Amino acid sequence: AWQKKTTTSLAKKTATSLVKKTTKNLVKKMATSLVKKTTKNLVKKTATSLAKKMATSLVKKTTKNLVKKTATSLAKKMATSLAKKMATNLVKKMVTEYMSLNLGYSKDT
Repeated sequence: AWQKKTTTSLAKKTATSLVKKTTKNLVKKMATSLVKKTTKNLVKKTATSLAKKMATSLVKKTTKNLVKKTATSLAKKMATSLAKKMATNLVKKMVTEYMSLNLGYSKDT
C-alpha cells in the first residue's frame, strides 16, 4: 500500500510537472509567435508609411520645383517679349520722330 501511494504520488507529480512544462513551453511559443507577427506587421506598416511619406515628399518637392521652373521660365519669356515690344516701339517712335524732323515726313501722309 505504501509503495502504491508513493508511485501514485510520484506519477501525479510527474504528470503535473509535465503539464506545467508543456503549458509553459506552449505559452512561450505562442507569445514568441505573436511577438514575431506583431513586429513583422509593425515593421511592414512602418516601412509602408515611411515609403508613402517619402514618395509624397518627393512628389511635393518635384512639383514645387517644376512649378517654380515653369513660372521662372514663363516670367523670363514674358519679360523678353515685353522688352522686345518696348524696344520695337521705341525704335519706331525714334525713326518716325527723326523722319518728321529731318525730312518733313508726317505719319499721317
